[in-house]
Amino acid sequence: MIEGPRIRFISKNKARNVDFNFDFIKSYKFQDGLKPVGSGFIFGCSCNGCTDECESCLPCDRDTGHPIMPYQEATDRLGRPGRMVLRPDFIERKGVKIRECSPRCDCYPTCGSHVVYAGRQIELEVFETPNRGFGIRCTKPILKGQFIDTYVGELIKESTSDKREDAFDADKHASYLFSLDLYKDDGHGPKNEKFYVVDGRKFGSITRFMNHSCNPNCKMFPAAQSDSRQIYEIAFFAIRDIPAGTELTFDYLGGKKRELGLRKADPSATKCLCGERKCRGLLWTTNRKTKVKDAESSSDESDEE
Repeated sequence: MIEGPRIRFISKNKARNVDFNFDFIKSYKFQDGLKPVGSGFIFGCSCNGCTDECESCLPCDRDTGHPIMPYQEATDRLGRPGRMVLRPDFIERKGVKIRECSPRCDCYPTCGSHVVYAGRQIELEVFETPNRGFGIRCTKPILKGQFIDTYVGELIKESTSDKREDAFDADKHASYLFSLDLYKDDGHGPKNEKFYVVDGRKFGSITRFMNHSCNPNCKMFPAAQSDSRQIYEIAFFAIRDIPAGTELTFDYLGGKKRELGLRKADPSATKCLCGERKCRGLLWTTNRKTKVKDAESSSDESDEE
């Protein structure tokens, strides 16, 4: 049911047959009357291959206005060219969306700016962690900047997201809501602009099982083939070299210590179980609506955002 390289499930109990109670999908399942970005709004260029000079398909530096090539060709230990990975300087950037070549480009699909939309290229394992339910890990070494996979699910309106969140007990059930609100506070859009939410509870990809860490080895980057402020991909990349057999994690709070004082004063706050030396201890209060992913619950409902 999962396209791409093999996905394995590793259980503590080899005889166990786990029903994840959701369907694997490879792209958004549009609900609430929402529709994909029209083909007329997709990027297109006549380049022989996108470089730093391609203004049609690449993001621009906010300070200089010049195009930014997100990727570079990685080399293996013998110095041989290999797959495309994020450039180190791009990994450190904030608030920049990856813009990739599309079928409208003359250089598609051989261009180096075609990574996220080429799909997952690595093998992964779903396994049971000691204290955080399920997680995912790599079976082979992953390079810094290498693409992991996207987070997909039902694409819904914020109003539907709020209703779904109110409908279940957060102490008993996990939430898989992920807001596409990258541009919510940038001051360039209309004040009443609507932003959508991805719900991976019933439909999703393998990244649904990615756990939180206060010292993560992966990071989320928005990626798109259009300038849409409402619909884009949630793409995960490695931010350092990752040895084979290592659990893949990302920071659900994006490095922000949100409501730290309030969370310390709230005995019901969600505790962080990442085990890192500089663990923040707590994630967030349990009595507020959350728009970031939280996989720190137990059993097979290991993710809540």
